[in-house]
Order: sequence, then C-alpha cells, then structure tokens
Amino acid sequence: MTNEEPLPKKVRLSETDFKVMARDELILRWKQYEAYVQALEGKYTDLNSNDVTGLRESEEKLKQQQQESARRENILVMRLATKEQEMQECTTQIQYLKQVQQPSVAQLRSAMVDPAINLLFLKMKSELEQTKDKLEQAQNELSAWKFTPDSQTGKKFPFSWLNCIHTHIFFIHLSVDGHLGCFHLLVIVSNVVVNRGVQVSF
Repeated sequence: MTNEEPLPKKVRLSETDFKVMARDELILRWKQYEAYVQALEGKYTDLNSNDVTGLRESEEKLKQQQQESARRENILVMRLATKEQEMQECTTQIQYLKQVQQPSVAQLRSAMVDPAINLLFLKMKSELEQTKDKLEQAQNELSAWKFTPDSQTGKKFPFSWLNCIHTHIFFIHLSVDGHLGCFHLLVIVSNVVVNRGVQVSF
C-alpha cells in the first residue's frame, strides 16, 4: 500500500452489533475491519521502511563526512608537523648564527679540545715563536754591524781611530812643521768625535 491510496473507512463493532446484526452483515463489517487493520499495518510498514531507509542514507552520509573530516584532519596534522619542523630548523639556524657571530669561552675551549685544532694551534704558536726568535736575532746582527753612533761598531770604531790618530800625532811632533799639522789634525778629529757623539779627552 502506498501513501497516495486512501485508508478504508474505520469500522467499529460493539457487543450490541454482534447480537443484533445478521450474520452476513456482520461478516461484511468484519472484512471491512480487517481491511482497515491491514491498511494501517501496511502504512506503518511503509513508514518504518522509509524511516529505516532514510536513517541508513543519513548514516552513510555521516560516515562519508566523518571519513572526509578524518582525511582533512590528517592532512592538517601533517602540514602542522611540517611547519613546526621548519620553525624548529629556523630557530636552530638562528641560534647557530648567533653563536658563530659571538663565540663563547666554552665554545673556544671545546674547539681547543679537538685534537686536530689543538695541534694546529700548537704548530702555529711554535712557528710564531721561531719567527720572533729569528727576527730578534736578525735585528741584533743588524745592530752589531751597522755603522751608527749607537751601534756597537760605531762605538768601537772611534776608539780605534783615535789610537791611530795619537800615533800619527806622535810622528807629527817629530817633524819640523809638527805644531801646525797637529793643530789642524786635532780640530778635524774633534769635529768628527763631536758629530759622532763620543766624548774623548786628549
């Protein structure tokens, strides 16, 4: 029975009807009553069937929506995890750049603990000390050989020269014009000694 078909007319039978009505009329009324009951049962079945079908369809739709929501949630969770990882990597890079720009004492010590770096620093230190020693030795040798008033050669040379001059003066005294020659020679020697910064008393 469909929803469009009208329901049969409702039939009511009382005890009086059973006593008064003829047998044929009572059978007819009873058949009408059964038809009415069957119509109600069919309508109830149709309604239940429609409700069950609708509920099943709604359940399927809800399942599909739930699956779609779960899929979208998984995608969003994966994207969120990726973003968090990228942020963590950026934070790590920023901290690394800060540490590189401003190295701490602990980092320098940890770098020195590395055997390769420590060996390199020791080698550089040894080479630097050797270079300093060679430079100092070269400066000392240069100071010893250069001819200046402050150098060792410059200080020793006037005394040797003065010894030679005294010897020449002695021979000049023996000559006829010794007095004049000695005077000129003493003037020259005095000028040289004064210019060299060496005080010598005759």
